[in-house]
Amino acid sequence: MILLMRKTTTRICFGAAMLALFTLVDRVIAQQDGAQGPPVRITGGANPEGNFEYQVFNLSKQRITEISFPHFKADMFTTPAGWQQEMTNPARMGTNKPGVARAWVEGKSQGILPGGSAEFDLRTPAETDIPRRFGVVTVRFEDRTTYPYAGVELPSAPTTTEQYQMLIGLGLIFAIIVAARGLRSKRPVGEPIGEDDPGDAPAE
Repeated sequence: MILLMRKTTTRICFGAAMLALFTLVDRVIAQQDGAQGPPVRITGGANPEGNFEYQVFNLSKQRITEISFPHFKADMFTTPAGWQQEMTNPARMGTNKPGVARAWVEGKSQGILPGGSAEFDLRTPAETDIPRRFGVVTVRFEDRTTYPYAGVELPSAPTTTEQYQMLIGLGLIFAIIVAARGLRSKRPVGEPIGEDDPGDAPAE
């Protein structure tokens, strides 16, 4: 009987210890998950002039060495001093294809340092009304890993509906005109001529 009680007590203690261990591990994992946020934060978007201004914050322990902004019909890309940059399909080329504004650094001491920030600007032509949508900006770190940061307001290509909405509107107007003419053509003809009409004047 005593031996049985000892075995039962041992099992209970072992189970309690394992439960406490698992609880501790879960807490540690939860704390690590909570501490591990995105390695970068990007704020900003369209300003009142219709251009786009962004502030990029480095929340990681590595330098940010490259960043790419998708765009549509932007005509100028402004980067911090010391950065190289290129832009595909800018507005001055007259293309309707989306492009990418890419900036990068080559020096080992350049880029956005951990805890630092930098500003990037995209300018769009003043006479154009470019749609704005939330998209993904790709950030590259010094170890060549990349992070896709979503939810950034970008100058974006119009959808099919937006691209042809003027044609659709003209088509609706034309359809209304045709329908109105059809209704008029169904009205009865041969209405009496008024007294003032020359057709009623007596022949001399």
